[in-house]
Amino acid sequence: MNEELIRDYLYDALANFHAYKKLAEKALAQLTNDEFFITIDEESNSIAVIMKHIAGNMLSRWTDFLTTDGEKPDRNRDLEFVVEPQMVKEDLVAYWEKGWNAVFTALEPLRPDDFEKKIMIRGEEHTVVGAINRQMTHYAYHIGQIIFLAKHFRSTEWKSLSIPKNRSAEFNQYLAKKVDQSETQHRFDAAAKFASNAGERKQLNMSAGIVNFHHVNVTVPHAVEEVTKEFYRNVLGLEEVPKPEASRGRGGAWYQLGSVQLHLSLEDITEHQVATRHICFAVENLDQAQTHLAAARVEILSDPRPVPGTKRFYVRDPGGNLIEIAEKKI
Repeated sequence: MNEELIRDYLYDALANFHAYKKLAEKALAQLTNDEFFITIDEESNSIAVIMKHIAGNMLSRWTDFLTTDGEKPDRNRDLEFVVEPQMVKEDLVAYWEKGWNAVFTALEPLRPDDFEKKIMIRGEEHTVVGAINRQMTHYAYHIGQIIFLAKHFRSTEWKSLSIPKNRSAEFNQYLAKKVDQSETQHRFDAAAKFASNAGERKQLNMSAGIVNFHHVNVTVPHAVEEVTKEFYRNVLGLEEVPKPEASRGRGGAWYQLGSVQLHLSLEDITEHQVATRHICFAVENLDQAQTHLAAARVEILSDPRPVPGTKRFYVRDPGGNLIEIAEKKI
């Protein structure tokens, strides 16, 4: 018996069960409470019924997995396809979790010598690998149904869990970057994260590719630099973070708040000066953004104070406010 091969198989099987559960729950998270119980036609099952059937199957198949038949005498399969009037979402989710707990409780303690045993399901003999594969494909089938129905209910508001249409080449590039960074993900998670990022970028008339706020800049006169730092650091309690070496000589400070920074700059403004306070938008592709804005007849302002390793340019809105466009660092 190749113990290493068995351990690899078991590790992969557990990872796939966890991934399918997570995939289903990402779809379920997009539903309203009522949508769990809707049937789209007389021959269809609601998501609640599918969840109840999956959990009922799990409790039967995985309880005493190695020692008893997977079809337990007390299982009422037909009742799994009936949703009682008093059942609510919370009851359904609790039953779903109970089923998955049975799966992982049975699989996680398995040892290589357990794979020599035979598993019975409805009187039919299976290898341990065969029994695991049988259930994995069964759950994948029903989870596909859950995702199909959830996508139907959400329609244009659906947050994709897979590679978006016409984005396969871009997804392959995304995966290549992950490999270069030695970052590994389950294939479902990688596709869902890519789709989520793509969804954030998909906004009407946002072809410049803006994806997020990066930082906000405020300016104060040199004379009040220290008291202003004291205010942001100690009064407001913002975390001060190091500035790039190239910009430290200009004074001021940077502060971190979640994923956004506040930059404090020094500027003795007169009525003849134009302030440099600005907001910064991060984009995936700086050249694409510049082409888009130039085509819209927006004046492109070059970077007056380049920082090594940072690609950016500036524009002003119709009111004269300064906007920095910076390429997102991956």
